[in-house]
Amino acid sequence: MKLLALATITLASVSALAAGKSTTEYYYQPSAGVNAVTATYKMDISPGKTETSGVESDDKSEMSDIYLNYAYGLNDNNALGAELFFGSNKQTKGANSHTANGMGDLHLFYKGFTDMWHYGADLGINTAKIKTDTTGNFVDNRSTGGMSLKVNGGLLMSSGALNYGADLSYVMAFERSVDSTTDIKVTGGNVLKLAPFVEYNWGMGFVGAELSYNTVSDVTTKVSGSDSTSKVASFTGLLAYGTFDFNDMFTGVLGLGMEMHQDVTQSNGDKDKAYTETVANLGVRMTF
Repeated sequence: MKLLALATITLASVSALAAGKSTTEYYYQPSAGVNAVTATYKMDISPGKTETSGVESDDKSEMSDIYLNYAYGLNDNNALGAELFFGSNKQTKGANSHTANGMGDLHLFYKGFTDMWHYGADLGINTAKIKTDTTGNFVDNRSTGGMSLKVNGGLLMSSGALNYGADLSYVMAFERSVDSTTDIKVTGGNVLKLAPFVEYNWGMGFVGAELSYNTVSDVTTKVSGSDSTSKVASFTGLLAYGTFDFNDMFTGVLGLGMEMHQDVTQSNGDKDKAYTETVANLGVRMTF
């Protein structure tokens, strides 16, 4: 049930972009007493294909979402916030397609730093069980069906207007439930990400880039006590981003990235073909 694996992998796509004025955009967090509200439009296109007995068929998705992010600076070193999104996901399998609409998981997060060290945690809270359409081939909502926990830590160094460093993060997806007449549970899909980055303060904002390597654990689907496992390929990501300070209150945010997914052969002999996923972000942040 490859469609159920999708809900776990999208946890890894939370971007450093969704986060006033700061000495870094990659690790942005509001300073003491400052509120930051960010609205971002995100498009994610995955043109995947599956090969069965030598015959290829489409297995792709096209996501279009609005993200709303709020953060508050507890002091100059610590911040708390929340994020949610709503939108659509058009899924295509062979000659058939289906569009899922709705709200995704609610995320509560913490960000902090001490000198050069930055760290954080993100708790994902599902808004509903995973729902499927009447055929059982497509996901019919945007919730992941379970909770998740992400932790990260990284090092930020500076040389004049140039920032550079690396971040290590791990997303643990807890057991997920499917809204069905039979008992269906999904586990696995944990994501480990290592990402060096560089960014430059050009005076009116930042331009930067991140190169990441992501490993994803196998996803196990349990249907009435019977297990089936889907392998998920590791992938390499490249993200370029920029910001523009319109004034002291509003900042524009732009991002464009790609993720290069490898071939992976499932236990039944089906092959998920390599493909390049494209992600674009456009948003505005207000601080007050």
